[in-house]
Order: sequence, then C-alpha cells, then structure tokens
Amino acid sequence: MSIAQVYRIVEHGRSAGTVAALAAFLGLSLGSHPPDDVLAALVVILPSFQVAFFTLIFATVHDESPHLLGARFAFSLWAAASFVAMWALVEATQASIRVYVEFGLPPIYSVQA
Repeated sequence: MSIAQVYRIVEHGRSAGTVAALAAFLGLSLGSHPPDDVLAALVVILPSFQVAFFTLIFATVHDESPHLLGARFAFSLWAAASFVAMWALVEATQASIRVYVEFGLPPIYSVQA
C-alpha cells in the first residue's frame, strides 16, 4: 500500500468507517451469540456484507471530497450508520424467517423463538 493510499484513507475516512463497522458488527454478533450451524451464520454474514458492499461503493465515491466536519466525524458517521443498517437488515431477515415458519409454511431454516 502506497503512502498516497494511506493518506487518502486517513484524510477522508468514510470507506474506512464502513470497513470498521463491518468488522465490529461481525465480531459482536458472531461473538456474543455463536451460530449453531452454517445457515445461522449465513443469516448474519450475508446481509451484513450486502450492506457493507453498497455503503462502501457510496463511501468510496464520496471520499473524493473531504467531509465538512473532518475525517474523524466522517469515519464515525459512516461507521455508525453502516452498523445500524447492518443490524436492521439482519434483524429483518431473522424476523422474516420466523414469520415464514409461524405461518405454517415448510421450514427452510429453523429459528428458535
């Protein structure tokens, strides 16, 4: 990694905040409640990667211009927003699986209520 790339990451901070949010979210969610099987892990991992992918695209585009309040605020704002979006999408995915099973449809994946 060149000095120019390191300087860009430190100076703007949006994409670094998104990557930090992904690492923190996966560490907290998989560490606090370890999944029982592969499908339980995928219900957490795939939605969080989906949010991180799209946020990282927007963060990289917006990293071209410096944030008005500074790099630390941009890092914090994008990390917090990405973390909340990941949490919301994972909760919505788990809730939709639970509702699917509760309506009597054939269970694709069993979720403990």
